[in-house]
Amino acid sequence: EEFNNIDFSNINFKFDKANISSSSKKVIYEVHEFLNKYPNINIEISGHTDNVGESNYNLKLSEKRANKIKEELISLGIDSGRINTIAHGENQPLFSNNSNNNKQLNRRVVFSIIK
Repeated sequence: EEFNNIDFSNINFKFDKANISSSSKKVIYEVHEFLNKYPNINIEISGHTDNVGESNYNLKLSEKRANKIKEELISLGIDSGRINTIAHGENQPLFSNNSNNNKQLNRRVVFSIIK
């Protein structure tokens, strides 16, 4: 099957946080259902931040965010070997960090399918 058109919502975070909101739990559950349906598919979870603060700190924060989502999927029964995490820190913004709204959109975790 082709999975190029699968698009899970990004999970966004509050400033300087890695907490999972109730809307995030809904996305995590959708990813969990997908992984259960397709046991040969693996995913990558990439963590991102806005550009506020030190870049090394942001790299660690983005790693915490990605790992938090991975932990949630593992707690739902997904094998940890099927989930790769990668931290990007502030290096791959979706939008210019010139407004609070754009910064919010840049504080995210993105899911990608690995074949």
